[in-house]
Amino acid sequence: MKFFILKAALLLMFLSLLCSPEALAQFEQKLTLQFSAGASSLVSEDDVFKNGAMFNGGVQYNFSRRFAMSGLVMYGMYFDNLDFDINATYFNLGVGASAKYKFLHASRVNPYLLFGVSACFVKVDYTLGGNVFTFDQPVTPGILFGAGLDYNLSDNLAFFLQGGYNETFARDDGFPSQGAIYALLGVNISMFKARTL
Repeated sequence: MKFFILKAALLLMFLSLLCSPEALAQFEQKLTLQFSAGASSLVSEDDVFKNGAMFNGGVQYNFSRRFAMSGLVMYGMYFDNLDFDINATYFNLGVGASAKYKFLHASRVNPYLLFGVSACFVKVDYTLGGNVFTFDQPVTPGILFGAGLDYNLSDNLAFFLQGGYNETFARDDGFPSQGAIYALLGVNISMFKARTL
């Protein structure tokens, strides 16, 4: 009888701990799907290509409420600013991995910093005199970093605004290294709630 009472008391203590606000605050969504789109501008020596658009999608794993790692697929396209009769488009398709540090995890508005590496495929299409020409180069390494704000609507949904810089390092003399500044608006969809340690 005493053993049963002891087990019941321990069970009640455990359940009360789980139901306390402090314990609930230790639960978080472990996996986050990310989608974003925005404007981007190339920073290069020749200034042939300038403004364009960027689209990203990825998966973020939340190790804690402050630290996360993301895998991304990134696509950018930029249009020429030439005055003469050439139509050219610069494409950049890449995959990346980044680390994110969040500063105010308990706040609805949460600023963060991120840094990562990427591998990109670069291609240029241009039309001259009715003829279409394409130039591309092998997969090139790159780096990316940025800063942003998460606006948390709930445990499962947040919007974010992010700005930053991506650099792609050339492996071909015909393609100079390209940097791009960007501003993105996106959404985070979180799932798989788990208890943090």
